[in-house]
Amino acid sequence: MPQNLFAEMPVVDEAYFAAFSPATLALICEANLLEQKLEVMAGVESGLLWAAIGALERCEAQCPVLAGITSKLVEESYGALFRTIPASCLADVERRHGMNLFAVLPPRCKPNERHLDFRKPVTPGILLAEIIAKFDFRHGANLPLREQGMDMQQVCQGLSPNYSAAPARQRPPCGLIVVAKNT
Repeated sequence: MPQNLFAEMPVVDEAYFAAFSPATLALICEANLLEQKLEVMAGVESGLLWAAIGALERCEAQCPVLAGITSKLVEESYGALFRTIPASCLADVERRHGMNLFAVLPPRCKPNERHLDFRKPVTPGILLAEIIAKFDFRHGANLPLREQGMDMQQVCQGLSPNYSAAPARQRPPCGLIVVAKNT
């Protein structure tokens, strides 16, 4: 008989991810790979920023507010910030830590605390902005952005309307180096 490992986790009668866009769900899937790649306890929120930057680098998305940040920079920042996953607890981490809900979703939020309205459409930009704004803009996932001198409130304002999956016909050409013209 299967054992319920998460019996203590509250159950809700609404689907958390029903209004998440396909692009948002794809980023969440990719975000879960960061812990395995770096072998640190980075968490899904940090992985989401890394996955979003990766999508920008692959020309799968557009977001001017995140221009100049690279996935390598994000990996280096998180690699130095988070502790290594001890070999003795790999199975436990895989069972529990990687399965944590986003810190912006109930039941991880207190009743009067800011949280993502998962009943409305959730785009990658909206989810990223909520994570960045968490804990009064002091979420650990913000470290790579802070290291680049970015203002978290301005990033949040720029994310929601400006981060979008790029349709194939509008993708910018990858690898193209534009030469500045002297005027």
